[in-house]
Amino acid sequence: MASQALQVLLCGQCLAFQVHIVKKAKKWECKLCGTKQSVIQVFGTGSGAECRILVQKLNESRHISEAAARRNLTGSEEFNFEENSARQEDQGETQLVESQTLHTGRVSKWDVYLDQDPSTNRLY
Repeated sequence: MASQALQVLLCGQCLAFQVHIVKKAKKWECKLCGTKQSVIQVFGTGSGAECRILVQKLNESRHISEAAARRNLTGSEEFNFEENSARQEDQGETQLVESQTLHTGRVSKWDVYLDQDPSTNRLY
């Protein structure tokens, strides 16, 4: 009994390599994100074990290259971005809590959706 022919394909949406059965129709659906697409390039063919090993290697190398690209950001830029965003969040939360306690004497989770100036908070 002959085994099925399998192929390794790359999803254009989530960029994940995966194994699919070779079909006459040149359409396939990503198993991860569900995107329907055409077969553009076949990265490998063979038995199930061969294709699975190839997919693992290709996906691992993709993750490694993405991590290396993230590391290539200068440490100061990455640190400054994180530091600035954390500082802005802290300042915003502090201002919100101060304004809420001044106006109502208590903090409500719904006050986040109201304007900071109480004179502009009108019911229509």
